Amino acid sequence: MKEYTAGDLLEAREKRAALIESLLKRYNTPLLVMRVNYPGLKKTNDLTVNLIKDMTPVICTLLQNKIWSKSVLQGAEGPIFYAAVNQEAASLKKIAIGLEEDHSLGRCLDIDVYDSLGKSLSRQELGYPSRKCYLCAEDAHHCVRSRRHRESEVIQYIKDTYQNYKKETYSLDIAGLAVQAMLYEVSCSPSPGLVSKESRGAHQDMDYFTFLDSAASLIKPLIHCAKAGFSPKSPEDIFLEIRRIGQVGEQQMLQKTSGVNTCKGMFFLLGICCAAGGKALYSGLNFSSLQGLIKEMTKGLVERELRSRYSGFRIGEQVDVFALTHGERLFLNHKVEGIRGEVERGLPTVFDFSLGFYKENQGLSQNSRLIQTLLAIMQHCEDSTILHRHSFETLKEVQDKAGYILSIGGVKTLQGLKGIEAMNEDFCKRNISPGGSADLLGVTVFLYLLEEYMESKNVSKI
Repeated sequence: MKEYTAGDLLEAREKRAALIESLLKRYNTPLLVMRVNYPGLKKTNDLTVNLIKDMTPVICTLLQNKIWSKSVLQGAEGPIFYAAVNQEAASLKKIAIGLEEDHSLGRCLDIDVYDSLGKSLSRQELGYPSRKCYLCAEDAHHCVRSRRHRESEVIQYIKDTYQNYKKETYSLDIAGLAVQAMLYEVSCSPSPGLVSKESRGAHQDMDYFTFLDSAASLIKPLIHCAKAGFSPKSPEDIFLEIRRIGQVGEQQMLQKTSGVNTCKGMFFLLGICCAAGGKALYSGLNFSSLQGLIKEMTKGLVERELRSRYSGFRIGEQVDVFALTHGERLFLNHKVEGIRGEVERGLPTVFDFSLGFYKENQGLSQNSRLIQTLLAIMQHCEDSTILHRHSFETLKEVQDKAGYILSIGGVKTLQGLKGIEAMNEDFCKRNISPGGSADLLGVTVFLYLLEEYMESKNVSKI
């Protein structure tokens, strides 16, 4: 960013006044001008630019088609948003005061309103009290004039305020995408052996609405996972935190579903991905960093949670087999690493295969795209749900059938569609559920949505 002097600042103020006069003459309508309350000479920086960037759409949404002209200019005074607004000046000023008082970032901003004659409206003439200092709650103008607070204190407050705002915003958005992905997965049909809108699949203990209940119960835990990631903590420490969040979230899910485990595996994977997304956004990293972050977060997971249990079992330690999870039993009996191994390797099934496959099939309808991607995952996935219920032979049969149906076109051909219907009927009769593949489908959709989201934000570390 360019370095400015005190002389530059004085000149910028004169230019702003001249621009305001010019805009008022051109549009003959009230003008809204928004700046960041940033002290010192370095007013144009990543923080102030991002603040104005984030607040501009908020104002545009509030005023909608009343804005006749808008622009953002940068200079010695920092980035400044100008909008000529076809609205009575006093009501426009009330909107500006509302943003300054009620929005999370409002206290960091100055939002001035000029009437069509060029008069700046004050709070006092509309019956509002003067603004309070955000550090000491005294009169803000008095604190500025007396230089009551150090520049570093004010700047740190603005940084902290913006960081907290982004943490809340990103976490809500990321968790929303995760729940969206869960709902996409359960809503597609025919999904062989799986719960959908039309069928219980191979699950007599749950239906579509049970799954909706569980997805709703996981919104808060997923938000907390994303918040845990939006942190300076190491990926390893973040993982320890989200494990605790996950334990609470599982109990909330089971309470909501009367003890039915609808999506424990998907929640485990999505919680990790939410945290990784939060960490990437906090650090100013792009989507390509996620797989590495996931590997860092889960390094040693199989050793800690599976191999150590296996070693203890082998040397004669007492192990309550009935207290083990399905994944732990599979590792003890068959050395299958399951979901833990998949995530410790950085979700290669998703990052290296299914995410690209899902993108390649975006020309299909959403439902067809989901089913086609599910089949693609099924042909490769070492599905622990199938192994828990059946055998390696059944798993191989499922993989081969999925591969064959894809080879004849899958959802793109009549023959393929008939094959999917027949597979669904067969799996429901034989109690075959490719639940592990369904979990990876949900993760695939989530990461697709998250990549789009992160690209739209174009973030940088503050």
